Amino acid sequence: MIRSFIDDSVSYLSYGGHINFYDVAKKYLDRLLIEVLNQSLLSMIHGGNLSVSQAMQIAANTAVFEHACDLSLWQVAKRCGVPVRLVERPRAGLAARAVLRASQSAAYNALADRVNAKLDDFMPLVSNINLTADEAPQSGNGCMNEVVVYLDTLLSSAQQILPLEALYKLAVGALDHISDSIVAAFLSEDVKRFTLSAVTGMDGDVKKLEAFAEESFHSAGLSDLKKDRSFKDCLTESRQLTVDCLGAFRIGMRRRVLGGSRWTSARRKSMNSSACPSTVYLLGELKD
Repeated sequence: MIRSFIDDSVSYLSYGGHINFYDVAKKYLDRLLIEVLNQSLLSMIHGGNLSVSQAMQIAANTAVFEHACDLSLWQVAKRCGVPVRLVERPRAGLAARAVLRASQSAAYNALADRVNAKLDDFMPLVSNINLTADEAPQSGNGCMNEVVVYLDTLLSSAQQILPLEALYKLAVGALDHISDSIVAAFLSEDVKRFTLSAVTGMDGDVKKLEAFAEESFHSAGLSDLKKDRSFKDCLTESRQLTVDCLGAFRIGMRRRVLGGSRWTSARRKSMNSSACPSTVYLLGELKD
């Protein structure tokens, strides 16, 4: 469509007597990309009715359109007989590229919101895990198995159409969300005590998530991005919580004081808090 628009615009301008119709054709192209294409994308992004797969496809398409701006401008230059070196000068590009880049960020945010909303469908099951069970589940809690299956499907699809940087951000956001939900389930006001069997079961679930996260990170080639934080690192807080709880049982304590800023009452109230006061939070009763 864009290529046809360029050809038609240049043909029209060449018959109109314009001496330098490159600037005019470039202006027409900018308006098409910003006022028509970008506005259509934003309408879909902010429409609120997208599924995860639709949001992912729009995010991928927006990235393609943003990177295609230079190619479209080169085509305008070629049709107008303008040397390509003039198009490659600083500030000679299309204004639409910056606009589409902003819409690309909006598309990724919308995708992350849809994924987290889908994960929230599983998280109530995490909250309903029996924390006073007498025996640990043999193959982990069923809800966590479903979470791993969903993540595997999600990342397999994302890997096919999203840039690596976008794939990384999507996975990190999802794993952070899962880890926060696990911690919130343990630190809920409604949880007064939990058994060793329950903690052992949750420890197995976290290990399963960690194994999946580590394998996914390397199989997707994300180690090439040289990020400071791997997928497994996203599960650090849920891992530390289960380690602390298991440690409390092992030394036979009835209560475990978790000090510093990790498990504070402020953290429990707001999982998104970036700064918690240096107080201590006394974990609920531990049942031997």
